Amino acid sequence: MLSETSDLEALSKGASLATGVELLSSLFTDADATVRAKALEAYVRRVYRAHTMTEVEVKGDAVVSFAFKYGDVGNADAVSPLRRGRLEVLPSTVMMH
Repeated sequence: MLSETSDLEALSKGASLATGVELLSSLFTDADATVRAKALEAYVRRVYRAHTMTEVEVKGDAVVSFAFKYGDVGNADAVSPLRRGRLEVLPSTVMMH
């Protein structure tokens, strides 16, 4: 069971997740709130693994706010601006015709 931020960071950078990161989305609606939160955080860290994450905060059941800087700006003297993002899980609806 993952309980520490450092575990999530290590998990998000693991090469074995390259093809399985999509599977995390199936946990976004898990009955256990802890599982949902860990899956959301791991997903964001994995998708943005090439960048320097400065903040990741899971809010409520289905929202993650995060901040990051580009990992490589191409010039040693250049400074990457702080970028912000938000992931929100919305309920799916099935339309039958």
